[in-house]
Amino acid sequence: RALHADPETARAVLAAREAELARFRLQNEEQRKVIHERGDQLAATNEELAGRDAAIERLRLAAGEQARVLQEREEQLAEANETIAGTDVELRASEKENERLRLAEGGQARALRGMG
Repeated sequence: RALHADPETARAVLAAREAELARFRLQNEEQRKVIHERGDQLAATNEELAGRDAAIERLRLAAGEQARVLQEREEQLAEANETIAGTDVELRASEKENERLRLAEGGQARALRGMG
């Protein structure tokens, strides 16, 4: 490399390099700001996603609880249906017994009227 023998030229080259360095520093600072802003945006997005994940987990747990409650209710309904079916069988048997007793009483009443 040849040194600039002319001091004016050397100063001009130095001033141009300092100006270029100043531009690079300014660009660097602007890029740091952009990176910092993007980092902040990313952190906010991560917080939002974490909140959504937590909400999804709460919904998943609630759905599981609802499924458990639904299963219990289905079991209770099945038990109630069995009870109703058993009661229905008992009711029919009782109605048949009542009909048999009515017929028997009717026969006794006829027999008593026939005697009298």
